[in-house]
Amino acid sequence: MIKNNPKWVYLMRCIETDGTVSYKIGYTKNDPKKRIKQLQTGNKNEIDLIHKFWSEYSTRLEATLHNNYAHYSENGEWFDLPKDIVENFLSICEKYENNFNLLVNSNTYLQDLKNRH
Repeated sequence: MIKNNPKWVYLMRCIETDGTVSYKIGYTKNDPKKRIKQLQTGNKNEIDLIHKFWSEYSTRLEATLHNNYAHYSENGEWFDLPKDIVENFLSICEKYENNFNLLVNSNTYLQDLKNRH
């Protein structure tokens, strides 16, 4: 696991017309607010940014979050997340980021790969 190009990992919220709330976990190299504009096109429901986290392992972090919350999945990257996950999203991301750093820094094979890039 070597570092990829750093990107934003984000949590967005979409409030449906019936009051149902869905959350999207994704990543983008641009400011997540630009991503909202892309998603908002053709979507009558309001989408807003809840959290954003700058990650050296953005694709790995997003995949980990998707896997861990698969049982909350509604449709692809959209989830019906409980309140505690939404509120603690940044600390959850930080925990995984620290774990990825520990793995890279304690594994000489991964350090060699990282140093080649």
